[in-house]
Amino acid sequence: MSTGIFTGIIVIVVFVFLRFRSGSAPKIKSVDSPTLKEMQKNQKVVLIDVRTPKETTTGKINSKALEANVMALDFKQKVENLDKDATYVVYCRSGQRSRRACSIMENAGFKEVYNLDGGIMGWDA
Repeated sequence: MSTGIFTGIIVIVVFVFLRFRSGSAPKIKSVDSPTLKEMQKNQKVVLIDVRTPKETTTGKINSKALEANVMALDFKQKVENLDKDATYVVYCRSGQRSRRACSIMENAGFKEVYNLDGGIMGWDA
């Protein structure tokens, strides 16, 4: 086996190990639609819609939901100004971008951040 191929294999193995080792990334907490409804009844929950401004014009789960586009360059700055001790449920269209937003928020020190499973597409009003 040539040195270049061997080095490439080693780099890939190290990358996979570092990426997927236990405890390397925060576990994102998720809630489904019925659980979110219960949370809204029983405690103060702040909703954050992380879709693009164009997407939010199609409707939101709650008119009071904060808007913070996770794809925007200033997303991290926007959420840094929020209360890190509050409870947040983050959603997007399908749940992928909101998972990313939850990860960013948890890494910034937010304690109670939940991803809405299925995003707004999974929301059962």
